[in-house]
Amino acid sequence: GQSGNPGGRPKGVHTYVREKCGDDGHKMIDGLYLIAYGSPAERRRFFGEPVRVATRERLHAISELLDRGWGKPIAIAEIVDPPPPVVVRFVDV
Repeated sequence: GQSGNPGGRPKGVHTYVREKCGDDGHKMIDGLYLIAYGSPAERRRFFGEPVRVATRERLHAISELLDRGWGKPIAIAEIVDPPPPVVVRFVDV
């Protein structure tokens, strides 16, 4: 018999990114590192063209590296004691 999906599963974005960048992500991490810390000459060699980087972009790359290397920080919410309940008393008049 013939499969109901002879072409197989369609390639999604996840598969496409892995094909382009490799399974381990080293190429992307190298790019982020160079955006964060690299010299103009290092960035030019890696990206194949001059890449100017603003402070905001450096900080974003550093944040991405931290998230990948150590995980996103845990959000902590302070829980305070709730106020005491309001008591309503009905009085017959």
